[in-house]
Amino acid sequence: MHHPGLWASRIHFVAFYGLIGLGLFSLRAALQQVSTQQVPDPDQVLVLLMLPVLLAAGFWGWRFSLFSTAKVYARQLRLHAVQNQLVVALGLLVLLCIPLTYTLLLTHKVASVESRNQLISDVNALNIGEYLTMGPDQYSWINLIDGAFSYQELEQIVENTRSEQGKLAHLQAYLSTLEKYGIRLDPQLRPEQLLYAYKKDGPPAVDYIEKDKVFRHISRIDRAQRNALGYQQADSLHLVIFFFFFLWLGILIFQQVQWKVFALSLLLGVAGLIAGSFLGLGMEAWFGLEGATPYSLIFVVALLFLLIQTYRSYNSKRLKAWKSVCMSLAAFLTPFLPLMMVLMVNNELSKSTQNGLWYLGLLLGIYMWNAAYHQRFAELQAQPKDN
Repeated sequence: MHHPGLWASRIHFVAFYGLIGLGLFSLRAALQQVSTQQVPDPDQVLVLLMLPVLLAAGFWGWRFSLFSTAKVYARQLRLHAVQNQLVVALGLLVLLCIPLTYTLLLTHKVASVESRNQLISDVNALNIGEYLTMGPDQYSWINLIDGAFSYQELEQIVENTRSEQGKLAHLQAYLSTLEKYGIRLDPQLRPEQLLYAYKKDGPPAVDYIEKDKVFRHISRIDRAQRNALGYQQADSLHLVIFFFFFLWLGILIFQQVQWKVFALSLLLGVAGLIAGSFLGLGMEAWFGLEGATPYSLIFVVALLFLLIQTYRSYNSKRLKAWKSVCMSLAAFLTPFLPLMMVLMVNNELSKSTQNGLWYLGLLLGIYMWNAAYHQRFAELQAQPKDN
């Protein structure tokens, strides 16, 4: 075969099954029933679908690492490192397209459930009904969507509706709206039973949990129409990119070390994060350091310590594994270095500056991997062990 490294990566399997999965989930999104009574949460769906994607990426990375063209063919193929990185990025992109595409299609269906004008009318009906049933003393304004009545407008409408028939009409619209968005009301419940019932023992209770479901449904439709769901926010999109990058980086590191070393690196990384958080709080209390300064100092010291550990002179079997662990943690931490260094000087950065620093960190991580980490991992594996 002319490209043994490419075939050994099993990227063709990932692409084949990934495209099948993309087609099946797209079909499921097209056939899924979405109505005002059944409104799924696209944010929650995306998080749930990310879990199997993470498992699939981990399994693929493990299978990918079993075959090394450098070992089998006793030579490093030309541009092997770059090809390897591009293959990993392509495979992850195929896998991540499945949950993202499904979520986008589902969001479009949720946004199309109800027109914008009708949604505003439904919120107004709920607000007026809540005001009439709870009374001005117990009522709290439901500020669900933009364009609905303000609290002052709502009070004015209720005050202008002096006739009992007008109030009953508002309450009938209120009950109809509750049923429209998924509440099962008692068939015997009438608007007359709700009118001013708060003056006695309170209204014939519409379950508060059921009411919350109505409000959630309306909120999801509103946010889908305004492209304001959680995953559509700029910060969330940045997190998706960073998730993709660190998954990519994790697979590259896993290819260079044994799985035990990789697992130990993750455990020590989590433990170090927890310990560093407590140490940072202690530095704030003991030395009066504020903001990001103590955490940035701890981060820089930890990164320098890890890099120094990888260049220790002795090379016993145990120390060789420790060097690999330190190198793995250093590779994971490097993308955060630009942000931490600037936060030490100024922790009042604008959002755009912070985002720029994040992406600078990603570029630095890629550069450091190609310039130093990849070669250093190869040197660690090639070093003979001292007796």
